[in-house]
Amino acid sequence: MTEMGDPAGQSEFGAHRPISDRGHPPESTLYSLLARLRLALTSPFNARTVWRLHRQIEYQSGLLRQAEAAIAGAEIFERASVAARMGFWQCELPSERLTWSDGTYDLFGLQRRSGIVRSEILKGYSEESLARLGRVRGNAIEAGSGFGLDAEIRIPEVGTRWIRVSATVERRNGEPIRLFGIKQESAFQKSQLYDSIEKS
Repeated sequence: MTEMGDPAGQSEFGAHRPISDRGHPPESTLYSLLARLRLALTSPFNARTVWRLHRQIEYQSGLLRQAEAAIAGAEIFERASVAARMGFWQCELPSERLTWSDGTYDLFGLQRRSGIVRSEILKGYSEESLARLGRVRGNAIEAGSGFGLDAEIRIPEVGTRWIRVSATVERRNGEPIRLFGIKQESAFQKSQLYDSIEKS
């Protein structure tokens, strides 16, 4: 049947069509697929239409497999980062809205997925660490660079903890739009832990 090798079908549903097609997100592709399937079921049998549906089903299945693999990989990465006592974070600019991974919540002794406000989080920093954070953060935003520093934080029911804050600045059209990076237990905190173990 000549329709099975139709060039037009290849151009629309070709095997080499990029999976990460930003112009056609998975949701719109799925709706399109359902619409075509409904049309095929209510119309006279057409081999070309069925062939095109088959190709689009294969394409959609590929998207779903990639999404499942990405979710599984993210979950493994999250568990590994928690075990390593580290977490990821981002701060949108200028709103200063925070987004944390589970590991970051754990470092600050907070319940995971709880609401966080930057002004409240900063109250947990020691006065010296807060002043140093303000300086390096402001310089990084102005220069569009990154920064790293060790900071002392105070956690209810835990006490004092030292963390390492690493960040970079994302810019759009020359304007800073967010800070993002890693927070982790600092080497200073680990050395204190080892000292206490040796003394005991």
